Amino acid sequence: MSLSLKARGRSRGGTQLLSEIDQARFNGDYAHALELSHSLPSSSVQYFEGLRGLIAGEEELERQIHSQTPDDSGCRIAIRYFEDVIAKKATHYAQDVLEARILLARATLAIGKKREALSILQSLALPNAKQLAPDVTERHVLFLAHALTVQASLSDDWLPIGARVYELMSQHFFTRTQMSVTATSKLVVVVSLLDRYCTATAAKGDFGCIESLRLALGQSTGAPSLPQLIWVQLAMTLAHILATTPPADYQPPKPRVSSTRGRGNEQSNPTTPDGEAILLLTLAEQRLLAMPNPTARRLSVVFTALYDRLYTLMQRNGLISDLVVVLERAVAYTHAVDNSQLWLKLGIALVQLEALKAATQVFDECLALSQATPTFLINVLQHAVPCVLRQSYKAQERAEAYLVQLKKFTYASVTATESDDSPSYLDIDSDEPVPDHPVCTGYFGLEALRWLCLFRQTEDEQKAQNALLTAEAFCSKMVPKYMSLDNWYTASLISTHGRNIPTAVLRVTSALGIEPFHAPSMKLLALLYSAQNQDDHALAVCSRLLEETPKDMTVIRLTAQLVHKKDGANAALSFYLEAIQQFSPDATPGTGRDSGLAPTAVYSHTRADSIYSLHSTNAQSILSVATSGVDTIVSSIAGMYGVGHQTEQTQLLLDAAHLYISLGEFKEADQCIEAAISVTDVNVEVAFAKAKLMQAREQDAPEVISQLELALACDERHLPTLVELSRYLFAAGNSDMAEHWLTAALNVDPMAPEPYELLATIHQQRNQHDVAADLIVRGLEVAGSTPQLPFTLCPAVL
Repeated sequence: MSLSLKARGRSRGGTQLLSEIDQARFNGDYAHALELSHSLPSSSVQYFEGLRGLIAGEEELERQIHSQTPDDSGCRIAIRYFEDVIAKKATHYAQDVLEARILLARATLAIGKKREALSILQSLALPNAKQLAPDVTERHVLFLAHALTVQASLSDDWLPIGARVYELMSQHFFTRTQMSVTATSKLVVVVSLLDRYCTATAAKGDFGCIESLRLALGQSTGAPSLPQLIWVQLAMTLAHILATTPPADYQPPKPRVSSTRGRGNEQSNPTTPDGEAILLLTLAEQRLLAMPNPTARRLSVVFTALYDRLYTLMQRNGLISDLVVVLERAVAYTHAVDNSQLWLKLGIALVQLEALKAATQVFDECLALSQATPTFLINVLQHAVPCVLRQSYKAQERAEAYLVQLKKFTYASVTATESDDSPSYLDIDSDEPVPDHPVCTGYFGLEALRWLCLFRQTEDEQKAQNALLTAEAFCSKMVPKYMSLDNWYTASLISTHGRNIPTAVLRVTSALGIEPFHAPSMKLLALLYSAQNQDDHALAVCSRLLEETPKDMTVIRLTAQLVHKKDGANAALSFYLEAIQQFSPDATPGTGRDSGLAPTAVYSHTRADSIYSLHSTNAQSILSVATSGVDTIVSSIAGMYGVGHQTEQTQLLLDAAHLYISLGEFKEADQCIEAAISVTDVNVEVAFAKAKLMQAREQDAPEVISQLELALACDERHLPTLVELSRYLFAAGNSDMAEHWLTAALNVDPMAPEPYELLATIHQQRNQHDVAADLIVRGLEVAGSTPQLPFTLCPAVL
């Protein structure tokens, strides 16, 4: 049933004109098609009148379908045109009558008569792909595919019809090396069905469409001849399949030779499903940008869908820097539609890059968008508050201003009423019942986070405790079923700082129930276990963390301290050195994540022996090799963190120094301290380490006291220095100054057990036994909630 221009245009010049008319209709240029029809030879007046009626009816139908305010009367005019062509079928050609029936079905559907439209289509004997002649025209293939697409939209069992369309297009349309079509509405509709069909079949494990789509896109044959917009739609379909349901035996597309570079020069080829999907979407973006008027509304819709998919893929693959560049283009090319979500995603990506100031500016832009809804504004503020809390400049002030807005939008979202009234049930001291609504919990969670940050930043003990109490009060207002991962994490930190360790464990476990491997929550859980002296559990969590985050300094330090406590300094130092040496530039193959350092095979809950007992037995032989010079240690740490991580490098070097001191290896300890000084100069940690080394070498007490005072001059709130200086002063008979510094230590951390123990000794010496007894009891109480490392190593804001 191929279209024959010769049969339709018997007079001289008719064939060429009919071809131009068909092309004009194909491209939706109906005015030009009608103009050309008046130039046709007059040998078949009735036929050409019918053709003009077909064109006029199709033009009216397309206008109504794509109108912002469709009118049934326009569709009924089109129906009369089509019915007239069908009624006079004896004087018209079968192809035109078939098209009239298909268009009649579309027009009937447009006025809401679904059953009648389906009946018309089912009465047509539409051929399948194998029944078509090899020289079938593009227009005829598209009309058949479009008719089937309309039928599929009316049928509950659309998948078999989708298969027919897929077969028709893959065999007779996408295989063409030359096409003269543009993205007509019919082709867009057909490709939408193909997207639906290919996605559905891939979800069922049938991936045959992948190669067909690659062929249509020209991935193996060079530049395709498809219309740009259709190429983009098909590329997005293939990218979606590869990103969501990739085949287990994925095979990348065959490399193709670039025609512009000459034979033998192959373009870069992706090797993973995500890589191919990102490449396809990137090429699709380039084609959209190259189209005339890329900011037009109809293209903005396509842009928005494309950027949504790129965002998901680039986030999943950690391509955040590239994603920011893409999103900056995205907001520029989608201003004709609601692109608020793209603005928000740009802000989130900037936060991930630690570009917090720029992210804040983007969030402010989001808040000023005219199309923003209360729900969107709430979402923006939920990201903006943590963003400003991570900044030092006016963090609390800006967070409070954002939360005032969030309180207003929360009220508007719950009541669906725009009002400037302050809802009393959102106040911390209100006894009014809080509506059972997730946005209220979100608001309380951010308030709790702000007060937690204030607690950590405030040096005044009374103000800090008030801030912590306020944070816990906001936590108590959150509804558990609405609490997010961040909410549970914040709540667990608040309980942790209040030394309510059992509650903190329950809360952080709830966070891990939402995301089983959430590194900050797992780190906090390990510290909580160490505070409860559940060292085996803490080591098991650390082992799991080291599998995924082998460079995490806190986890390495905590593991080393737990091993030190369990198996001694030899085992701890052995682990520590192996942990950092795996990142040395000279590390031998087999070290690192696959070396057996971290996996649970090394340690599990059920093992009673040390996880590093293997190292303990030959620690000295390991140290003799690993510590042949401090350059080995420094180069390992430099390879681990690189430039710009002086704090991490210094802390690891000083940890090694303290372990060497406990082993009596004073020369190596001194080398580590000097290496730390070369990285960051003298700070409180370095000065304190030097004091501990002087103490271990049994230098005179005045020299050690002088060194401790030097450390205290660097930071008067450094708890270990305050405690150690108090010990020396007490031993030297200056109990009053010792008491002064111990009181200062408790102002820094009232939950530290060491100051209570030494204060009790001082009061006992003064025969103040009741005071001493109270201090001993308090020391024992807090000792059961002290972790191996400070809880403040867990970030408050994620």
